[in-house]
Amino acid sequence: MSTELDHIIQEESSGNRPVSYATNPIANVLHTLGVGILIVGIIAGVFIIAALEDPGSTRSFSPDPHPLRWVYGVTLIISSLFSGMVFVGFGETIKLLTRIKENTET
Repeated sequence: MSTELDHIIQEESSGNRPVSYATNPIANVLHTLGVGILIVGIIAGVFIIAALEDPGSTRSFSPDPHPLRWVYGVTLIISSLFSGMVFVGFGETIKLLTRIKENTET
């Protein structure tokens, strides 16, 4: 009752065919850049939400918070999530294309 898929999986795992796990360095750079954008964007957005003050505040000891700090912070977080995931996606696409290329070369 072995299917063709089981046969292919067994060939891959048994070592009959050399499998190269080397990845493309550009894919690694794009993936790392995407994760960095995600981390920095989220931290910066939280910092803006917590620390942005109204420049026209007359109180010197405890200035008023900026009325749009939530809009700025959430916008920064959403845009960094989108940008970071685009870079991570491009990196993963390049990794998959590299694997396809390695598997089709004979």
